[in-house]
Amino acid sequence: MNYDQWEDTIYKAYLRKQPEPTAPESEERKAELMGIADRFKERTAKIATILQSRTLRNVNEVERLIDSLAEARWKRCVILWRLFPFKQLPTEIVVKIFRQVAWSARGNAESNLALLRLTWVCRHWRHIALCDKALWNTIWFSESSPWTRSFTFFERAGTAPLSLRIGESNRFLETRDRNDILTREQMESLMDRILTKVEQITMLIISVEEWPAVYAALSKLRAASRARLLYRFEIHRLGRPYTWLRPEYETHEYLEASTLCGAEALALRYLCCNGVHLNWNRTPISNLQCLDLRRMPAQYSPSVERFFEILRSSPNLESLILDGGGPSWDDKNPHPEVPPVHLPHLATLIIGSFSLLLSTFLVKALDAPKRPRSDAHEHELQYMRVGGLKRHVLHAFFIDGRLHLMDDYPLIPTDAQRKQIEEAHPPIILLPKLKYLEYQSMDTNDVLQFGQFRKHKDLPLEKIYINSHWAAQMSKQERDLLRTVSSLYSMSPHSLAPECEMLHMIP
Repeated sequence: MNYDQWEDTIYKAYLRKQPEPTAPESEERKAELMGIADRFKERTAKIATILQSRTLRNVNEVERLIDSLAEARWKRCVILWRLFPFKQLPTEIVVKIFRQVAWSARGNAESNLALLRLTWVCRHWRHIALCDKALWNTIWFSESSPWTRSFTFFERAGTAPLSLRIGESNRFLETRDRNDILTREQMESLMDRILTKVEQITMLIISVEEWPAVYAALSKLRAASRARLLYRFEIHRLGRPYTWLRPEYETHEYLEASTLCGAEALALRYLCCNGVHLNWNRTPISNLQCLDLRRMPAQYSPSVERFFEILRSSPNLESLILDGGGPSWDDKNPHPEVPPVHLPHLATLIIGSFSLLLSTFLVKALDAPKRPRSDAHEHELQYMRVGGLKRHVLHAFFIDGRLHLMDDYPLIPTDAQRKQIEEAHPPIILLPKLKYLEYQSMDTNDVLQFGQFRKHKDLPLEKIYINSHWAAQMSKQERDLLRTVSSLYSMSPHSLAPECEMLHMIP
């Protein structure tokens, strides 16, 4: 965070604590405040002149003046914000400000409250807000049935493109009361109404606990044609992984329901299936930018042939996430080698919860991105997510890459062999562009050694992300040690770090 960002954060924190205004400022009060702002401006100019003269020799005096300068600037800015003639702004500028207020909120609850407050201030603001359909087109169905607030936003969005998120209610997420789990009947009712605007949906994210709601959603989507704008589709079943439906759901019935949008060709660029599978052979999938498959039994995964068919038909793929989900595989009958798939734009590759044979097969079968330089080819991987790796696996990423050039050199060479390698080849640091590491279920010391190596090579990690459940098991000493090599952040399960979203090119 740079100084401007820090200062902006301080301003917002201060304003959030201020009471809501009850009436406009009187002309006398405006004149008084403007006079105070002018005096702060004069004080700022005087202090800046003294500092620029460089005649001060006392360090303490310089620090005192810098603090005074920052205080004067801050107080003047707050006053000017308070006196800003907002009513004089053109409507199109007001609309942009309203959108920034809603879209920069921290989470859906804050965004929803901001939208409602914009309509509460006065009739003029309410008219502007209700006339801007794009202000209401990002909707989180996070309250309980019958979703009155969300469907009010849904109607206000009119004919604007829709970005929709459906999931368990906030009440369930807070209490984990299973009486609040989204039922099949509730999901059917919800989907029936949402799909009346199927032609406007650009993003649909569904996150639920149990199979009945998943089945209901997919059944409705199978019959939904004309979803020609659907750009991003995610479906997450957050309950126990690798479990099948209840006995009342026949496998063939589910597979029939899991064909997206009547097997029509889609504009789909981002596909995520987490604990849920599709009918891979009947659902047309191509031209993806992100493919994210997680927690999927092998018998319901796409065949190796179908999986690589999807990859070959997606030459612009930028992110491939395979965490316990990928091509169907049996270690006892490994699939023969396939020609490598060339993915020139791949920026993020995540492989986890697989056997060593399958992991090796996938790595060999993917032609990862390379950018030509005058002396070498350089991998562009910037974000890496790892979990449950043994020490020797992570260790392979921070030994000198020259040791991988020749098979006849041992992993731990003698001094003579190391000298021979070093003289024959320039240094090779694996993953030279790596900036962000996300991990869970791993020994903290292993991650610490990796961070120390990167820092020693002047390629330090900018951020380390830890799954919140795993972070809760760490000691304060372990967290403090990790902070010596990188900034440290905790993140909730099933969420993406901002950098991960940016590299995925999520709209």
